[in-house]
Amino acid sequence: MSLNCREIDAIIEELSIEGSFIQDAVQPGYDTLALFAYGKGGAKTILICTAPNACRIHETRRKMSRNDKPLRFMECLRSQIKGARIESLRQIALNRIVEIRLLRGGKHFALYIRLWSNAANVLLCAEDNTIIDAMFRRPAKGEVSGGLFTLPLENASDKVWEVRQFEAVEREY
Repeated sequence: MSLNCREIDAIIEELSIEGSFIQDAVQPGYDTLALFAYGKGGAKTILICTAPNACRIHETRRKMSRNDKPLRFMECLRSQIKGARIESLRQIALNRIVEIRLLRGGKHFALYIRLWSNAANVLLCAEDNTIIDAMFRRPAKGEVSGGLFTLPLENASDKVWEVRQFEAVEREY
């Protein structure tokens, strides 16, 4: 079950990782990414899942296994943002797009995490939103290296989203 916009806001508030540093990035599968961060709150592992109908971002205590073969996006993240300082973490409007602003060596980056069930993606962008690389390359949508990432317009909706209570969670993520 994918997260709604209010649940994403609650998770972002709980994470509290501004000022932390990215120590490593691991991609255990093609649709999963783990960022290891360290800051005044200690070490945290942020899990990002882009699987259809299971899009989510949250902290995990589970050990992240490495893929047998290093994946392209993970290698890009390691080369570009390993050691970067997390300047901010926020959701863009109520669009279920999470933006992590990073600073490394005087260069600013944005990691956009789009948590849309059938169009989820993670994009690493330069300061001007030029895409450096994407977890899933989608040429038809312009989600390729060198493309420009544009944020969608905010949708006007009367629907009231609420944080769901998960009383009987059997697995720990």
